Amino acid sequence: MAKRTIISKASAPNSHNNKHKGAPKRTPFSFEPITNYFIPDYSQPLISNPLMTTYHATSVNGSDGNLYSIQRIENVPNSASVFWIRRWNHILELSKAASPGLLNYFACHMEKSANTETSPLCLVSEFAANTLRDIKGKLNLSLADAIRAMFQVSETLIDLKKQGHFHHCINPDSIFVIGNQDHTYSSNSEIWVHG
Repeated sequence: MAKRTIISKASAPNSHNNKHKGAPKRTPFSFEPITNYFIPDYSQPLISNPLMTTYHATSVNGSDGNLYSIQRIENVPNSASVFWIRRWNHILELSKAASPGLLNYFACHMEKSANTETSPLCLVSEFAANTLRDIKGKLNLSLADAIRAMFQVSETLIDLKKQGHFHHCINPDSIFVIGNQDHTYSSNSEIWVHG
């Protein structure tokens, strides 16, 4: 089995940005069911933490051949939809920064139900199956690999700061790890800006 290392997307010949050719364009916030556009596989979570659970998905028509991640947040108060619309607009603004270390997001859906006061919220991103915390245990990363990953995260945060954006909640659970086609890994600071 080949040794897996964490590498910078900028130096990766098979960068994950190349995996999403034909990916959907980023869309405005939607109250339509996620299943109108993506087919989530809720049978096996990829990432689970107290805030959200992440599942893999494909597009409904499947013609783009891409895998996606659906970050599902349960029991979001319907009254918080204005907050989530602002958050989604902020994520769209961050995506214009074109920083190579940011996770690419494509859609945000709040599946409102007329009969309840809460609804699930789904964020659709490029496929990310692990967090840095998870992969550290699974791959038994060396100290050098962990330092390289943190260096990449630092570069991304510095790039964002130069553009006037700040990430106030960086931790091993908010850094997603993208698997490359050549079986290496790139750590990517998730676009999840608090505050």
